[in-house]
Amino acid sequence: MLKINENSQEILFSITSPDDLTADVLKELSQTKKNLRFEWPRQDFDLQRFNEIHGEVFIQIGMEAAKISSVGSVDILPISTFHDQKSQALILETYETDYKIKWSGKIPEPILELFKTALSSITNQRTSRFVVIDGHLRGAIVVANFKTYRSELKDHIAWIWIDGSQPKAIRRRIGESLLNQAAIMAPEAVMAGVYSRNLKSFEFLRKAGFKSICATFLQP
Repeated sequence: MLKINENSQEILFSITSPDDLTADVLKELSQTKKNLRFEWPRQDFDLQRFNEIHGEVFIQIGMEAAKISSVGSVDILPISTFHDQKSQALILETYETDYKIKWSGKIPEPILELFKTALSSITNQRTSRFVVIDGHLRGAIVVANFKTYRSELKDHIAWIWIDGSQPKAIRRRIGESLLNQAAIMAPEAVMAGVYSRNLKSFEFLRKAGFKSICATFLQP
């Protein structure tokens, strides 16, 4: 384990694999009272086992794809765009009615609010795409270019939402349609972040070609 950088809020380490993060190692490092970020070469790993080891602390998993995997000849749904104000309103509505309700009490409220503010700041007509079926919003994605923790400008899938009330086959078409659009918006390397307990989103991204590159342990 190699310390790369340290500032007033966070310490960055380089490791070879998530398996290096034992409970004893984290217990010792957590005494610093700073957020701990560990990066490793892009690779698959067992997120469920990772969660079993590290309990209920808030962990953000960073993921990267060299290129978003093509979904082939799937029946792509029409994509809609809206002006800045409506785009922002629709994205924040999906955040409030889905993500916040689902994870409130599991993700600390200050982190939820920080994420909401950040999402709002990057949502506009240029970064947002929507799937509307029979007049109803059924899917949304935000792809934006912003700096990583290493201060490098990278494309990110900052938000993706699929209406869980839809039949499985429709949800699949919505997801693949949004990923197709993301591949157009970010044709090269693209990053994403996912809460470690959000196994469904992690698996969705993994199937699209994303692999893990880092984990951030936020101190309570």
